[in-house]
Amino acid sequence: MGLRWLFLLGFSILLSSCSAESKNFAQETGPAAFLRDFDQAAALSKKTNKPIFAFFQEVPG
Repeated sequence: MGLRWLFLLGFSILLSSCSAESKNFAQETGPAAFLRDFDQAAALSKKTNKPIFAFFQEVPG
């Protein structure tokens, strides 16, 4: 029984350390560099000759 509690304690400590947030990015975007302005993205797309990847997501709240 004691080994089970020790395992659960260790697992919960490990899990809580993995949930740290990055301070430099918006919460919903994560570490990827997304542009939020379409005109800016279109200009960069034309300049670099790369397509625009649009990500649509409803953020509750």
